[in-house]
Amino acid sequence: MTLALFDLDNTLLVGDSDHLWGEFLIRKQLVSEAEHRAVNDQYYRDYLDSTLDVGEYLNFAMAPVVGKTLTDAKGLLDEYLTEVIPMIAPKTPELLEHHRSQGHTLVVITATNQILANGICRYLGIEHLIATRVKMDGETIVGGLDGVANFQSGKIDNLERWAQTNIDWESAYFYSDSHNDIPLLEKVGKPVVVDPDEQLRDWAIQQSVEIRSLR
Repeated sequence: MTLALFDLDNTLLVGDSDHLWGEFLIRKQLVSEAEHRAVNDQYYRDYLDSTLDVGEYLNFAMAPVVGKTLTDAKGLLDEYLTEVIPMIAPKTPELLEHHRSQGHTLVVITATNQILANGICRYLGIEHLIATRVKMDGETIVGGLDGVANFQSGKIDNLERWAQTNIDWESAYFYSDSHNDIPLLEKVGKPVVVDPDEQLRDWAIQQSVEIRSLR
């Protein structure tokens, strides 16, 4: 199978769905505004600087829903999704349809956790999701990191675990905006840099990798 892999935040979306979750919790008055925003913003800077402690961030970000079942949290997650949908980049649907029409297997591979990313993938019609996993006890959200964070080279580990069989790396596409994804961009045969950060743009130019915008 030919894999078409897509980063989510600032690639298929214009903006960061993890950071938006923090702002959404503030608007819902589920967290202290001043304290939560300061910490949420710092974690986002850590991500941009490649220093994010993913497990620590998950403990912070998902604390308001720990102990709830996915059914309990559904209303909140559905409302959050309505705020994410306007962030979908204008050219995202066209790109996804291009790969569907060729019979490719579409996979979102994101550092965002599965609880937040599931609804976004369903809305985009993407069946396969590889995400950072929050610990669960059945349907109940326990919180904290489960397994390998889907971040930097962890994306390769989790993709290989998901595929279970040998991956045809040469035929695989990967679209990303972030220098954090250089390990996976270097692994696939068809890397595409999308609306990149400065570090990734420099890398793409040096490597003669395609740069495009979905905005």
